[in-house]
Amino acid sequence: MTRSLTLLTALGLCLTTARAQTTLDYSLSFSHYMHHEAVVDLTVHQAPAGPLTFRMSRSSPGRYATHEFGKNVYDISAKDASGNPLQIRQVDGDVYELPQHGSTVTVEYTLFGDRTDGTYVGIDRTHAHLNMPGTILWLAGQDKAPIKITFQAPEGLHWAVATQLVPTADPFVFTAPGLQYLMDCPTELSDFRMANFEETNTDGKKLTFRVSLHADISDDTWKTLVDNVRKVVEEEKKVFGEYASYDYGTYTFILDANAWASGDGMEHRNSTCITLPMGKVTGDDMPRILDVVAHEFFHSWNVKRIRPKAIEPFNFTKSDMCDELWVAEGFTQYYGNLLLTRAGFKTKEEEVSLLGNYLNAFLQSPGSRFFTPIESSRRAVFTDAGVSIDKNNFANTFLSYYVYGANIACILDLHLRKDYNKTLDDFMKALWIHYGKVARWYDVQDLETTLAGLTTADYARAFFANYVYGIHHDDWQPYFAAIGVQVSNDQQGKAGWGNVTYATDDSGHVAIGRGCVRGTALYAAGLDAGDAILSLDGTPVRSAHDISTFLSTAAIGKTVQVGFSNRGISGTLPVTLEERQEYEAKIAAGFEAQQQAWLGAQ
Repeated sequence: MTRSLTLLTALGLCLTTARAQTTLDYSLSFSHYMHHEAVVDLTVHQAPAGPLTFRMSRSSPGRYATHEFGKNVYDISAKDASGNPLQIRQVDGDVYELPQHGSTVTVEYTLFGDRTDGTYVGIDRTHAHLNMPGTILWLAGQDKAPIKITFQAPEGLHWAVATQLVPTADPFVFTAPGLQYLMDCPTELSDFRMANFEETNTDGKKLTFRVSLHADISDDTWKTLVDNVRKVVEEEKKVFGEYASYDYGTYTFILDANAWASGDGMEHRNSTCITLPMGKVTGDDMPRILDVVAHEFFHSWNVKRIRPKAIEPFNFTKSDMCDELWVAEGFTQYYGNLLLTRAGFKTKEEEVSLLGNYLNAFLQSPGSRFFTPIESSRRAVFTDAGVSIDKNNFANTFLSYYVYGANIACILDLHLRKDYNKTLDDFMKALWIHYGKVARWYDVQDLETTLAGLTTADYARAFFANYVYGIHHDDWQPYFAAIGVQVSNDQQGKAGWGNVTYATDDSGHVAIGRGCVRGTALYAAGLDAGDAILSLDGTPVRSAHDISTFLSTAAIGKTVQVGFSNRGISGTLPVTLEERQEYEAKIAAGFEAQQQAWLGAQ
């Protein structure tokens, strides 16, 4: 009897606990879509005791700077289950507190959004484009609470929903297992096209790939686009040997191609959001679209599952600094173009020329000559679409981790091919097996350990000392040569003072624009961006053409007296001309087998 009562009591406690689980219901309506507004209701069921804290995010998955989404939330109010108003107060710019409440509360607010890209919210007469960190006010401390989200589409607009949220029997009602998943679910409501195709993974499971496109496009071009996306998907699988195990068995490409969209691409765990500023989409636009598709889909392995420790779980309340973006983004940048070449969408010559452009930036940027890729990665918290109004010195302190990492990826690939009869594909597969596939996150030391497993500990230690922890960049030439890539300075023998641009200042004078950076003759002489060039060896300068003409006939090593002015200060400085540097890469004959193994279909 006692045992039975104890058991019944325990069961009752379990049932009470189950009933007490907090759940979150969101409802989004768009009756003021023409004013770029949505009304969002958040109902909290079984609210925990004590004051409730609600907040908007300050950062977004895949974007590492802060973006202050709270600025577009207003008209916030709260009520209880009977509709009686509750006091809700703003305690910080993006934080609200509900001090007293019952078990059920509803918070309502208006959301403004008029930017269609991979980070923000865009609502207008044609669609509602929702990135969730910019959309959702969330309840602090309830990251694991189950979520239901209902979209109320405006009547007469024929909107449907494209998302990686978990579907229900109602096409406008979805769920998410918690906050982290919800925030990783970009959602498009519009009259879009949708096509599906199936792929069988190596474990025999069927996966559904969905392509949605909100754009003006002909039936034939649409069919070609879907076919091409499938080719990219299948080519990328070959690197890892299998697809990722997408949650709920689907992966969704969410594409917006409209004249009012901003160019962007953003990776998510089971989807990607791609926005492109285009009018009517034609076959001529295919390369631009596939460039972004290839990059973002590779992220479904590299960064969403092969994931740095520093950004898991993602912190929505601040910027998210990470040492490994040179791999997460840079290696993805390398593979996006490489795999389009292997799939036949780019020629070998186009791919090698692009690698030459990356190499040129890598060799000439102060950001790589004075700072490591780890330091470049850390600066994403300022550079990844971060907004500020003051000037910065990024030209001297930062090389994009996309370009930096793409160069390291290429150089490592060629090292492995020449010295170890392996490839960067082997390195990525090892990362997938040891980290991504088993949801184990990595750091820089883990990358070195993985490379040591493919080569030797000494080799991995030396490579990381030179290219990751250091700035040693002068041993790449024999590796390019070994695979038949000729790298040369196509400005050889020409005098210059740096790859600068020019602008016209307020007085109508020719002024230095971008490119006057550390390591250039102008910078060494004491000139800088904004300085007006008044004369060269006493000859007045009236246009940028005058400068180009003068330099085209000058000799390397010549010292030029440059008259300048800026902010009320005028003078003359001696500038010693150097050989201009502009590296380009070209395919060489006689290496067809090596190039096929690298750039050809696998």
